[in-house]
Amino acid sequence: MSFDVSTSAVVGVLNEVNPKLQSYQELFQTFGENIQALAEATKAEPVGTALQGVSGKAFQPAMSNVAGRTGNAVNAVNEVLRILTSADQHMSATARQSAAKAAQAKADDAPEPVASGPGSSRVR
Repeated sequence: MSFDVSTSAVVGVLNEVNPKLQSYQELFQTFGENIQALAEATKAEPVGTALQGVSGKAFQPAMSNVAGRTGNAVNAVNEVLRILTSADQHMSATARQSAAKAAQAKADDAPEPVASGPGSSRVR
């Protein structure tokens, strides 16, 4: 199982989704205005009342549900990307520190004995 995430690809998808999410609000407002206009155009109070009732009980809650769930999903993905980016930065910093410590430890090691001739074990 691979846990590699291409944050740039996810950001690209979010950049496509965000404008659609924002357009929900415009669509909801237009829908409400159109229901109101339709209710007024009928010139019949019972029909207008029924239209507004159906809109308030069925359509508006369903549309709010879609917008809310979409917003929650986008926010969750943004939070995961923030966490992944932070974790990547932390892992990179830890790897750099570990590499520096390993290089320093190697530099601090005592020199290895160097033979000066055949069979010699003298250290220079």
